Amino acid sequence: MLIPEWLSFWVQQLWHTHYFNRICDRWIGQAGTNTKRLSDVEVPLPPLDEQCCIIEHLDAVQAKVEAVRRCQEETEQEIEAMTGAVLEMVFRGEL
Repeated sequence: MLIPEWLSFWVQQLWHTHYFNRICDRWIGQAGTNTKRLSDVEVPLPPLDEQCCIIEHLDAVQAKVEAVRRCQEETEQEIEAMTGAVLEMVFRGEL
């Protein structure tokens, strides 16, 4: 048995390692593979409690990544605002 999040994680892992690029046939403007190749894809199945533990850890890491991204976006917005304010002061001769 497996939890859907585990399968999603594993498919994403295969995607990031370009596994599907290697097994797909390419046509003009698209790519695909047959069901036989897809059925041959091995999905490791750790015990359910281990799957849950791994997914919980990955969710925690993802939450931290999102927090860093939000902080980075806020910082970029602050820098843009400060840059505009400083340029205004320069052109008014205040700096």
